[in-house]
Amino acid sequence: MTLKMPLNVNTMARSIGCLVDRTMTDANYLGNVWLIDEDKVATCAHLVSRYSNYLDALIVRFPGSAPGTSRDFGVESALFHPAFDQAAANQLQQVSLTEPMPAVPLQKHNAVVLKLKKKIPELSDTISFRVNKNLSLPIPPREQGLGGNLREIELFVVIQSITNARKEGIITICDERNYPVARIFCKDGRLVYAQYRNLVNEMAIYQIVNRELDGNFFFWAADKPNWEVTTAIAKPAEMVLIEASRRFDELKTMVPHLGGPETLYEKTIAEPNVEILPGPVKDYCRRLWDLLDGGTPLGQLWQVSNLDDYSIYVTIAELKRTQQIGIKVRQTLEESAEVEPAKPLQLAVNAPLAPYDQITSIHIDSHSGRALSREGSLLGAMRQEDKFHLLHNVRLVPEATGSPLFKEDRVIGMHCGPLPPNFQTPGSDSNLQGMLWVDCIVECLRAGGDAPLAARLTLTDMPLRRTAEPEAEAVAQAEAEADTAKSDAGSQAAPDAGIAAGATGVALSADPAPVAVSFASDGHNTGGKDPGDSTDASGSAQAARSSRIDCPKCGRTSQEGSRYCKSCGEELHEKTEAVRQKRRKSATPIFLVLAVLLLAGLGGLGYFVANLPKPKVVSGDTMVIPDKPWVKLHIYKKTRSDNTGDSATHCWKLQDEGTIYKEKDLIHLKLDVLKKAYVYLIYFGSDQPALIYPGLEVNNKVLDAGTSFTFPDKVSEYVEGNMQNLIGLEMQNSPGVETFVVLASPRKLQLSSNPAAVQDAYRRAVDDIEGSHSDTGVEDSLANFCKGLVGNDSLKDIDADGKAGAEKSIFIDRYLIKHVKQ
Repeated sequence: MTLKMPLNVNTMARSIGCLVDRTMTDANYLGNVWLIDEDKVATCAHLVSRYSNYLDALIVRFPGSAPGTSRDFGVESALFHPAFDQAAANQLQQVSLTEPMPAVPLQKHNAVVLKLKKKIPELSDTISFRVNKNLSLPIPPREQGLGGNLREIELFVVIQSITNARKEGIITICDERNYPVARIFCKDGRLVYAQYRNLVNEMAIYQIVNRELDGNFFFWAADKPNWEVTTAIAKPAEMVLIEASRRFDELKTMVPHLGGPETLYEKTIAEPNVEILPGPVKDYCRRLWDLLDGGTPLGQLWQVSNLDDYSIYVTIAELKRTQQIGIKVRQTLEESAEVEPAKPLQLAVNAPLAPYDQITSIHIDSHSGRALSREGSLLGAMRQEDKFHLLHNVRLVPEATGSPLFKEDRVIGMHCGPLPPNFQTPGSDSNLQGMLWVDCIVECLRAGGDAPLAARLTLTDMPLRRTAEPEAEAVAQAEAEADTAKSDAGSQAAPDAGIAAGATGVALSADPAPVAVSFASDGHNTGGKDPGDSTDASGSAQAARSSRIDCPKCGRTSQEGSRYCKSCGEELHEKTEAVRQKRRKSATPIFLVLAVLLLAGLGGLGYFVANLPKPKVVSGDTMVIPDKPWVKLHIYKKTRSDNTGDSATHCWKLQDEGTIYKEKDLIHLKLDVLKKAYVYLIYFGSDQPALIYPGLEVNNKVLDAGTSFTFPDKVSEYVEGNMQNLIGLEMQNSPGVETFVVLASPRKLQLSSNPAAVQDAYRRAVDDIEGSHSDTGVEDSLANFCKGLVGNDSLKDIDADGKAGAEKSIFIDRYLIKHVKQ
């Protein structure tokens, strides 16, 4: 059971920047970086390895807080992962002229931490020349054939000269530093094979012409291509070149009508209607459809779709004509950014990861400076012996290399590039992408002597808690309601078929509960089991109901799943079997007799006690039930408007307490502050407790009575002054129960960027609220609640004069949101 949490893309993206080589004239964006500390960023090592002796050639550019501005920083030092082989990486770069798809992005431990500096050194012409000279590949000898620059000799002339002379060999087109970007193999007067980035054969030729490549080219005599190929080009060379020229001319007139290369398109219907599309566009549509999610600009789709620009624009034109897609209007990062400085992103080093976990990528578009996002899934480990490299299916452009990948609102890894395309099946779409686990970043810091930062970044996830009794019962009730709904509707749901990687040859288990990918380097925080091990889950509710633990210090009884005693704070170590044996030994007949006599003696007082006013004290410790809550949470659901004239319009409607929601329902939370306090909202779904308000430490401030706020903070998206759609939390993986815990404190709690304290506070809050049956929450002593809480145990509940403060208590309330399948 999960609740899809919204990711504030623009807020997160302010901590993501572009790595720029300022010595190159064009195509100087190397990839993305992201903040891990105020003056440190992380990215892929292969982007920086060539510049280790020329760091002054690099700058890190963050989008600015005002339109048309940006913030640039110099690079002071580079801290590579200790196991990253720089020599091997540089050697792979050197053999790029003969290896069409170098394996540098997938090299092990491909991580680096860059320390930034505000002062950017001047870049003289001498330094630029020296950097370019040392970073360029040597120009190959020309004894074997033709060579030159495409600015001086057109590609059509080069190809016609070689084919007319019936020469046999390879034309290699390079960038300004002589790194190959395209190859064409000619034989017997024909164009036999071609490759440009991810495109092959005719599509590659068309795109080379569309992009007007103008770098150096070299021709070598060879009897076969030096890359993996299968099907040859069937058309004569003249026909291929004529078709390329026609597409190039038509593309010039087509681009302005579709909004230009920076335009974002998204689907307006769930599945494409390919039957109404003309012949070849049907196949193009199937290959483009999943990418039309507003995450890739029109001019960059060719890099992830295996189609040339002309095929893409023709398809977009037809889909737009048939109203199957529409333009997605997105504000630029500068227009929507907050005024606060960018914050380091939170790492989820110890978070359990499993196949099919939903992830989100965010990267900065190097062309427009916009924040772009796309969702996908983890697929598993790339190599069995390599715990750091994982597979995912979020297709990203090359400029997004090094960008962070999020699970909910924390970084679990960074994108390091796609797997080499499968040229055995021309035109096939490979969704396999590489991700480097964030623990590599921590190892960089430890090896580089920055142990304090490494420790701070790893102060995250605690062991997973067992399902508490009310939540377990709620889950069971939700499942029962789902079964009832199915039987009433007469539906027969088929089991999930699972997920496979398809034609790539990488497949995962079709088991509905897939085996988790174990990524923890030393088994910490997993209780000795894989993070995704669910063997205890089925019996957790029964165990919670049948077994409790007595505190060895104060004797108070707690749920078995409790880690700490809620009375004295003592850590509970007794196991279930030991508790049961202890109880068996102590349950002697004499105690049973005394218990019966005592109950009989007290029976006469039952009527009198029942009619007494209910006491405010919840238990024998510091907890009481307040007269009214400090904070009240309300739930709003996206509902079709009552306006019968516009059935497509939706609005938010307040829901009654106890409402049961359905799969895909969209909700948002509204919190009304009734008493001045610091307010915190903790969410627990199927993973681990997480603080969702305040999202940033700068927002960790006292709220006056009468204040209200929502989560997400923006629940409606406005475009050009009109509300276009509603933004909220989406119910997923029903049936299930989502838990929200509200804390209101008279003093500031240090929970932001402190996951250990968040998880401990959640457990204590749940232990406090259990059994109270209160509609107004409970109050606990602030000092008692914060005792032993990481970073918060110094808070006291006494006034300046040393007397107990009646107002020095913390308010706790919990809300359970149940949801079932449709």
